[in-house]
Amino acid sequence: MFCPRCGSEALPNQTFCAKCGASLATAENVQAAAPAPAAQAVPPVPRAIALPSPAPMRTIPDGGLTIEEMAAWLDGEGYAVKFVIGESGNRHIETSSQGSPINIFLGDCKGERCAALEFGAGFSTHGKFDISQINGWNYDNRWCRAYCDSDKDPWLKMNIDLWPGGTYEALSDRFEIWNRTLGRFIEKYGLR
Repeated sequence: MFCPRCGSEALPNQTFCAKCGASLATAENVQAAAPAPAAQAVPPVPRAIALPSPAPMRTIPDGGLTIEEMAAWLDGEGYAVKFVIGESGNRHIETSSQGSPINIFLGDCKGERCAALEFGAGFSTHGKFDISQINGWNYDNRWCRAYCDSDKDPWLKMNIDLWPGGTYEALSDRFEIWNRTLGRFIEKYGLR
């Protein structure tokens, strides 16, 4: 027999529920035909949701990139590539972003493979750029540094280590940081 109020099991000769004190005599006839109350269902234990595996990272080869690999990466990102030989006789890449030419110099080279990059953009202001503007920029910005060349024209540069542990995805992220920062530099100083 079960208590009609709380559902506790009672002995057949009990007249009151030991748990809640309800009278069991009046409910005895009704309960004889009624099934025992169903035990409360225990909710199923949630299973761990299987998340899709992330796409594998494309690692940069040991020692960094060659200039041709850098050019192929830029081309894959949608940028036009031009090889340029600088005053030092070394080749670098020229492309453009934010409507301005960008020079990409490779450094820390061992043979053809280079472990560092430098993005640089210069602007001809005919010597009208103030050094206090450069100092203000460098004070407020950590990743892309500015300086004036010998003609007192502003340049913005950013250095990137490609190795060890570099990936093309990280390179894309850093190039995006460069592009956004270059846009802010151009906008802030009216260099269009």
